[in-house]
Amino acid sequence: MKTHQTAVALAGILSGTLACHAAGQAPITLTVDESQSVVDIGIQIISPLGNRSDTDNSPFGGSADVRFDDDANPSIFILDDYSFISTETLDYFYDFGLLGTVTAQGVGVGLTYPSTSLPVSTGISPGAGTFILPVIDNQFVGVVNVTSTGLIGDTVGSESFDLSVDTEVDILKNTEGIVTFNGEDVTVTLVVPFQVTQEPALGVEFIIGGTATFVLTGQRDCPGDVNDDGGVSDSDFFAWVTVFLADPRSPAQTQACDVNGDGNCSDSDFFAWVTSFLDGC
Repeated sequence: MKTHQTAVALAGILSGTLACHAAGQAPITLTVDESQSVVDIGIQIISPLGNRSDTDNSPFGGSADVRFDDDANPSIFILDDYSFISTETLDYFYDFGLLGTVTAQGVGVGLTYPSTSLPVSTGISPGAGTFILPVIDNQFVGVVNVTSTGLIGDTVGSESFDLSVDTEVDILKNTEGIVTFNGEDVTVTLVVPFQVTQEPALGVEFIIGGTATFVLTGQRDCPGDVNDDGGVSDSDFFAWVTVFLADPRSPAQTQACDVNGDGNCSDSDFFAWVTSFLDGC
């Protein structure tokens, strides 16, 4: 009887909690899968003595902080932060024949979210999991070292430029994405077109660009997911009450009830569940 009365009292607390629960969930940090995130980056040189282009590639590392409006059936994707950095040196060579050569080397080239920018959000296509972010603020980072010889060297020069200092906050347009859930596992794939222009000398442009595909993976922390559907919702409360009231209670039911991980099924697990519900997965 006491257990039943406790459950009734906790249900009363829950009704107020559900009414105040905000749609936004806690951020999930996703890590770039370098094996699936190799990016081709081209650098085109435009000069009075001719134009040349070359391409190299590198795996990318980094992470992104994302949120969803709902754990079980998300309809909104929210990007809070990101940092995508090349993990290998990018090497470029340009042969201008009798006019000389240009060598360029990119180190730590990447895309980062400006610290002053606000989160961006967009709708997720039902069933498909696809979305488009029309505009994302971006700060290019990395160093490009340029060495040149001959007449083209006199035009282009030999110097290093820091993309984080020499370029202003830019905008990435029409970033496409897809999100998939497998229980607590989350995978987000982003296809990001990017381009930035440097002018190392009068009449000379270095156009750095490409289309990057980043595969990000991580897990939602769902201690309150009692019914094991991949999210925390009011249905998990009723699942929790069921195992809480079970008498006798099986080891599997005790484990399902034990939200706070202390090895027991008690009233304190309810408050742990409320915390998980408010934080989201």
